[in-house]
Amino acid sequence: MQLSLFRLSLVLAFSGIFFQFNANAASSAIAAVTASPVAGNTPLAVFFDGRGSVGASSYFWDFGDGLTSSAPTVTHIYTVSGTYTASLVVSDALGNPSAPAQVSVTVNGPGVGVVTPHMNFRIAPFQASFKISRTVINADTFSMRGAFNSVDLPSNLHNVAMSVALNGHIIFTGLIDQNFEVNNPKNLTKPTYFAFINIRDQLLNIDVKKASLATIFAQTGATDENIPAGSPKKVPVTVTVTIGAQTYTFTQIFYYSATQGSQGSGQFNLQKRKGDVGDGFFVLSQVSAIEVAGEQAHFFDFAGYISEPTGFLPENSNLLVPPTTGNVTVTLNQADKIVIPFDRFVQTGSKLTYLQPNRQLGGLRTISIDPVTRLIGFSSWDIKGVVSAGGTGLPLIGQAFTTFDFTVRLDIDQPSTAGVKTLSVVTATRLSRKSLDDAFWQTGRKITRK
Repeated sequence: MQLSLFRLSLVLAFSGIFFQFNANAASSAIAAVTASPVAGNTPLAVFFDGRGSVGASSYFWDFGDGLTSSAPTVTHIYTVSGTYTASLVVSDALGNPSAPAQVSVTVNGPGVGVVTPHMNFRIAPFQASFKISRTVINADTFSMRGAFNSVDLPSNLHNVAMSVALNGHIIFTGLIDQNFEVNNPKNLTKPTYFAFINIRDQLLNIDVKKASLATIFAQTGATDENIPAGSPKKVPVTVTVTIGAQTYTFTQIFYYSATQGSQGSGQFNLQKRKGDVGDGFFVLSQVSAIEVAGEQAHFFDFAGYISEPTGFLPENSNLLVPPTTGNVTVTLNQADKIVIPFDRFVQTGSKLTYLQPNRQLGGLRTISIDPVTRLIGFSSWDIKGVVSAGGTGLPLIGQAFTTFDFTVRLDIDQPSTAGVKTLSVVTATRLSRKSLDDAFWQTGRKITRK
């Protein structure tokens, strides 16, 4: 009897394995992967896209370096040189996994410096505020303006869910409509909220009114018991913005002041220096490139925001002079590094500017860095489009890309008490053109308004 039970157990066990194997093989989902770029210097930001998969209800990425993701699209940064096999497994509505789809990524290195932590968020807030009332219920407000990189967002935002949370508490959630807006339902009077995503200019606006936010902000120290004496109190607020499967979380520091038992307010303005920068960011708000006909080359223009919690250059007015040692190194996608010594920069006010007027020398034409407003901008002479010759790999007229994910790396040497330290950051953005015959590329995608 015991032997029969043992045989029966073996039969059931093997049957379970057999049926599980067949369930996997019978999955209705088929994984498909695209990745760009698939080769380059470390740190290499690679945009992975699994939206071409068939019948996928869930996604599981294994990037080959020990890290994973469950988003349909994701930008993953490789920081160690080597060859990686990235794989995607999708599951159908019944949870049956597909066979893996794989792509090989070659990362050259080691590059210059390690990417600075907390610097690769895809949203750069440049203005935010909140007000809380101690006497009127549902009279609190929150607003934020910022720039973002479009590379992480889905191609079609219509009917994609969006939510905003403060200190882990969701303050609104809704669907993005055909005008790239999120509004509260008409029958809901409190709170009122509005969000607008400007894809072409890569800007994000958020406004919340008639809300009850006092308890949320009290977690940061914005309470009657912590009324500042003299100068405003600094309070950190964790902001989480979720658009589709992509979540951006960062900490913003406000200058908070209050009148006991009445009201309190927090202010942050990057350009007016009201409030401090919390978690660092590096965002390209505007990028464009125009092809030089017949030369396989592009001229580039970049504008963006860059920062870290302690600032990336000395901010004391007595120290705001171009450093005499160190360099600014710019790497455009897969192109050769462009190295500019700091002693070639000129200071005007708080801005440090470099100009190289000779096209024959190539490289960057201009670069400006303002450590007060955190603005950075640079333009290039014609960068050759042939990767083997040090080009960016940006497709030329007639080549089959209308959107192209592009990475930019900055290595900025800074004077410090220990000599020179290097701020190394990398970010990604998406360039698009109207057609295969178009010589002009820009960030984001065109929005056609009716």
